[in-house]
Amino acid sequence: MNQWAFEYQVENIGKSVILHADCFEWLSRVPENSIHAVVTDPPYGVKECVQLHSRMAESR
Repeated sequence: MNQWAFEYQVENIGKSVILHADCFEWLSRVPENSIHAVVTDPPYGVKECVQLHSRMAESR
């Protein structure tokens, strides 16, 4: 069992650990200065934003 899993669903992929949890609740339980990186699902609309910026750059 992973020390950071608490009661959450966890999946190990190589050396990475994927947790399905409420981010703010989970982070409140983890000791300070103990995390190397946190990767999250980007917000809705990022693809559209990138496309808009690309079109704007092309029009310059």
